[in-house]
Amino acid sequence: MRLLPIGERDLHHSYTRRLNRAAISLVQSFAAEHPDEKCGQDHAFHKLSRRILIVYSGSRGDWQPYVVAGTILREAGYEVKLCGPGDAAAIAAEHDLPFQRIRQSVLRTWRDEWTEAVSHEKGPAFVMRSDRDEMIAEKKASYEVFLSFKPELVLTSFLTLLEVSIFSEIFDDIPFVNFGLQTPPGRGWNLASLDLPRVLKPLNWFMLSMICKMQRKELDLIPEVLPQEMRKLCPKKITKEPFLEHWSVEAVFPNLIAQSTAINGECGKEYKTVVSLGPLMPAPSSQSGQEFGGDQMQQMEDFLAQGDAPVYIGWAGMDPQHLEGEADELELTEYVKNSVLFMPKSPHGLLFPRCQAIVHHGGAGTMNASVRSGKPTIVIPILLDQYDHARRINELGIGKGLKHLRHQTPSTIAAAIKEYIDSQSIRTKAEEVGAKMRHEEAQAPARLTQFVQEYFRDYVDGGLFKSLMRDTRERRAQQCCKC
Repeated sequence: MRLLPIGERDLHHSYTRRLNRAAISLVQSFAAEHPDEKCGQDHAFHKLSRRILIVYSGSRGDWQPYVVAGTILREAGYEVKLCGPGDAAAIAAEHDLPFQRIRQSVLRTWRDEWTEAVSHEKGPAFVMRSDRDEMIAEKKASYEVFLSFKPELVLTSFLTLLEVSIFSEIFDDIPFVNFGLQTPPGRGWNLASLDLPRVLKPLNWFMLSMICKMQRKELDLIPEVLPQEMRKLCPKKITKEPFLEHWSVEAVFPNLIAQSTAINGECGKEYKTVVSLGPLMPAPSSQSGQEFGGDQMQQMEDFLAQGDAPVYIGWAGMDPQHLEGEADELELTEYVKNSVLFMPKSPHGLLFPRCQAIVHHGGAGTMNASVRSGKPTIVIPILLDQYDHARRINELGIGKGLKHLRHQTPSTIAAAIKEYIDSQSIRTKAEEVGAKMRHEEAQAPARLTQFVQEYFRDYVDGGLFKSLMRDTRERRAQQCCKC
């Protein structure tokens, strides 16, 4: 058995081309029918080119849906700008999307001891950032983006929601929408209510509460980057209320979710403000450049052409050097020469359909790509939503969700791979779910553009966002919030 251990511009172009042609036809018809109107073609195209800022954080699997969303909206006629961590710049450039770095890479702030802790199902000892100058530079970059780009709408990830809510208030309530990759948590602010193993809920809640505390320390620096006359516009206190109002079962504002109902099912009826788009993933034909294998692409093709379809095994940092010191180091070294290809990054959309099975940690991006491929998926989780993804794989019958990585051995992983490769029923079910997901994915661009169009109509031009913000601030003032 051969292995591929590894540490998506078609983007429905046919749809976007039809949309653009329809827009041009509409403008031309309007100009012909109203030859004396000043709001002719130039004005109509200006209305199409409304400014949307997309703000996000995380690692590559987290960035990709926002890059896809930016591409869809740009091709629908909007002016789009992306903001995120520095290491997200390359993938934005490969999709010809303007990008502004406004924060550090997650890899720069993540500590080795945290990896060690979560690998053993222990709560990591989080350390607050102490690089004050860097944090001030990041907040200054955010302020300058809002000042210069003048967004009319901001789409923000959960991790950047608090910061966006502050700059929205500073700049006279710029409308913003939480744009998440998972169903919002229920039962108030208890993020641990996500469907995770009961024993690990305290761990996950601890980690997420620490992230919020770390954000608060950074966001307290925002007044220092503002001109003196604007500092009074900052909220006097940073609270969790924006999360409750924009990203929870109690939310009063619309929030977008880019997740697959083929994997996660429909949102419950209690989520009255959720708009589910379906999965947003880079099209296989768009997966090129350094973020998708780069110089190793030909090497990958040669490896795939050598024999039977391989098994993909993916965790960050897998490297041949890890063989050093093993009791069977010489035997393993000889085996990997022709049977294993190590790739730091790979084009999941191109690679996964050509594998026998996909083994990974269960992160949202890899999970979507593996299920979309129609191949059996084996998830070995480490933290957070990865456990829920492992459970869903078992419920769907398209592979195996195992226990935490520390409970696994080479034998248990090998047995799971063999069992699900040999199972015709699993392979058939995996292809059925993958086909359903690919069909759902094809509808996502239309759903996104329709949502944005209607949001501009009702919440931006219709004033509904500012009206709701006034109501929520009045409600906050009447409550005593303990944060």
